[in-house]
Amino acid sequence: MAFFSARFPRFFKYMLCGALTALALPFQARAVVRDAEIEMTLEEIFRPVAEAAGGNYGGVKPVLINDPQFNAFVRDGKSVYLHTGLIMKAKNAGQLRGVMAHELGHITGGHIARTGEAARDVLVQSLLTTAAVGAAALAAGGGGGGVAGGLLAGQQVGFGAFTAYSRAQESAADQAALNFLQKSGQSPRGVLEVLQYLSEREKTATAYMRTHPLSRQRLAAVQKRAKASPYFSAPESPALEKKYARAVAKIVGFLEDPTVALSLYPPNDISTAALIARAAAYRKTGESRKMRKTLAALKKAEPKDPYIYDLTGQLLFESGDIKGAIADYEKAYRLSNENPLIGIFYARAVSATDDPEKNKFAAKLIKKALLSERNYPLAHRSLSVAYDRSGEPGKAALASAQYYMLIGDRSRAKRQAERALRTLPDNTPEKFQAKDIIFFSKKTVE
Repeated sequence: MAFFSARFPRFFKYMLCGALTALALPFQARAVVRDAEIEMTLEEIFRPVAEAAGGNYGGVKPVLINDPQFNAFVRDGKSVYLHTGLIMKAKNAGQLRGVMAHELGHITGGHIARTGEAARDVLVQSLLTTAAVGAAALAAGGGGGGVAGGLLAGQQVGFGAFTAYSRAQESAADQAALNFLQKSGQSPRGVLEVLQYLSEREKTATAYMRTHPLSRQRLAAVQKRAKASPYFSAPESPALEKKYARAVAKIVGFLEDPTVALSLYPPNDISTAALIARAAAYRKTGESRKMRKTLAALKKAEPKDPYIYDLTGQLLFESGDIKGAIADYEKAYRLSNENPLIGIFYARAVSATDDPEKNKFAAKLIKKALLSERNYPLAHRSLSVAYDRSGEPGKAALASAQYYMLIGDRSRAKRQAERALRTLPDNTPEKFQAKDIIFFSKKTVE
């Protein structure tokens, strides 16, 4: 995992929607979480309802936000944002799918555009902070790599004030969710269970829950229709539930206090999910011997699982075992059919050797990953390091300029692009890219 910050446009039309609730909540800046395994699992849970929505909605993607509250929201029609707190508190994949389907209902219903108009002058800011948290969780600084595959390496999203959706829009999103679930042959039980959970929380109302009222009529409408569905009692895939359990364990292990993780996943629990959580917790407590023993057990139990090697590579990297990390990342990259996120963190480990030839290899890995991760700031920053250590200062400056453009620091982007221009050969694609960055940064900088 890895956290990363980036800047959104100064004034942005957006809407925060509480998970299946009626009102929105002012929200402090939070970091997007990136991890190859978790993203794969979330997409597998979400894919049936996204495809059922038809049109271009099959391209909507789930994005994980590091926030402990039980919440989700949409803001741009391209992504459904899910809090880590939602993942940890949802009882199963079906409940999470219900929340995702509801949020997709806001997108297909055009609610973002309408409520966005009321919020167009709301300032959207993000903190330019980079943190390193741990394997499935951190990948931003010095020796702290990205979560096994990059779990928490994302852009930091800042939100200030929000306008609530109307109750009519919330009810419409509920019904849309039930439509998507029905069409895809999925149980609507998760939607009902989440609404019941929120209804119970309102009785002991925290300040958060008081700002997210849930009408009895809305709950009753969902209950009647959900129970009438022929798929209401359809079981969830056991294989998918195991994947979901691993995602939860990874988030708990890397983001929660280690005492919490070790309490939830005691030594007598030898499931893969428990081993993942304990390995991450032992890394945080500094119990290296226990961590390595747990990692060995994971590799023995799942010898061909790319995400296990991604995890072990991350934890070894954070522990200073660069050679071991590179070996495990290489296996993860190969077994995952060269997953781009894993490739980025594999390259970061290779770059840590300071060997010019190995850094040339690292740069190639990142360049390949950028074909699908071109808007991922950490990739450009890592590419800059690899080019610098392989003796290519012009390309290093260009990659740094691209990094600063992505996080919204156009002044530094312009300076780095100018530095690149002084070094890059004439009539090359890289030189033209540097000129483009200078051109697009001038209106903001000057």
